[in-house]
Amino acid sequence: EMQAMWWCERLEREPARRSPDYYKLKESRVPYGVDYGYYMFALAREIGAVPSLLRWLRRRPRIAVTCGFGQAHVPIFRLEGPFASEGAVETCATELFGPIMQRPFFMNIIFFLEGLFFAAVNGAAAALESRGGGAGPAG
Repeated sequence: EMQAMWWCERLEREPARRSPDYYKLKESRVPYGVDYGYYMFALAREIGAVPSLLRWLRRRPRIAVTCGFGQAHVPIFRLEGPFASEGAVETCATELFGPIMQRPFFMNIIFFLEGLFFAAVNGAAAALESRGGGAGPAG
């Protein structure tokens, strides 16, 4: 479904930005193997359908939790963008939110702490790069 939405949007207009193909599996026995989650987000990024966590945190926190802790299900990419639908909002707030709350509490805490850790690492890397301390091409 995500590929169909991407293709329909491509028929209408050129994507605003092309995503690098970081979703391709390295050393795969098949040359076309991809990581599903990365692939879904790459397609969504190209058509402007990646949901804003801050926007949903303010509007409906359940949906922000679903986006942050759930899987890359298609309704998440129908929250915003050219194929947004109110039905997807309700699906994310109910059907996709439910399994997250059924997990043991400590698992969600671990996922949250892991996210904070990597956010700090990425923030530090971005700060270093902006100050010119990043590892650029040798030359």
